[in-house]
Amino acid sequence: EFLAKADRPKPEWPAPPENPFSELFRKEVYAGFRAAKTTAGKHERAEAVSAFKKTWQEKLFPEGADATAEGHTLAQFKDAMHDLEARIVRDLALEGTRPDGRSSTDLRAVNTQVGVLPRIHGSALFTRGETQSLCSVVLGTVKDAQRIESLDEEFNKSFMLDYNFPSYSVGEVRPIRGPGRRELGHGALAERSVQSVLPAPDKFPYTIRVISDITESNGSSSMASVCSATLGLMDAGVPITQPVAGISIGLVKEADRYVLLTDILGDEDHLGDMDFKVAGTQKGITGI
Repeated sequence: EFLAKADRPKPEWPAPPENPFSELFRKEVYAGFRAAKTTAGKHERAEAVSAFKKTWQEKLFPEGADATAEGHTLAQFKDAMHDLEARIVRDLALEGTRPDGRSSTDLRAVNTQVGVLPRIHGSALFTRGETQSLCSVVLGTVKDAQRIESLDEEFNKSFMLDYNFPSYSVGEVRPIRGPGRRELGHGALAERSVQSVLPAPDKFPYTIRVISDITESNGSSSMASVCSATLGLMDAGVPITQPVAGISIGLVKEADRYVLLTDILGDEDHLGDMDFKVAGTQKGITGI
């Protein structure tokens, strides 16, 4: 209505021209890139993909040139490579194969350890594929509860789960500062997923602090935190009612075809359509 009163016609949006490298890549690059993208191991796969891209860049842009003889730019080359990478990951998923060779319903190898930190009440190390969470659990008295002063009321919080995602967990170097939106959100999801299995205060009158430190990450570290928290709480002697586990489910959808991916990788998260996290016990869902 406002647009009609303003008497401003809607501008036409011209679609950008097709990337000049797209057709070439579909015909000549796809097969080799797909082979590199299915290399076993996260780091080995990244190195194979990087080497493959470098080979084609040197072929099309010899001696460090930033444009081809036809005027095609290096930026267009990189855009086309990214689009092709997305196409390959999505094609693999829809065909029932994944970059690491699993089927759509396969879980990566799981390894668990408890009691790994001797000086605290409870600890656990949960590893699923190339995602790992180190959980620390400490217990305090009622006086150690966190006092919350909200707009509505004041109350004491006796269970806290914090999530840390240091840059080295994904092979990056950056300053370590306060937690960001991502850390707060992942910690809140893991806390909410575990909260419902905690014992009643009259049965276990202790303040519980849980910290999940992600030591390596390749998909769904928040759900790894749920699993490590369950193990850490049991190691600390907290009488939880049921163990809680969490997993991520990815979605890749093309027209009327779709596939759900159990325990997605980082690439499937980045290049897929959805990352749906579910945590629960044998009796029901505790967090989504």
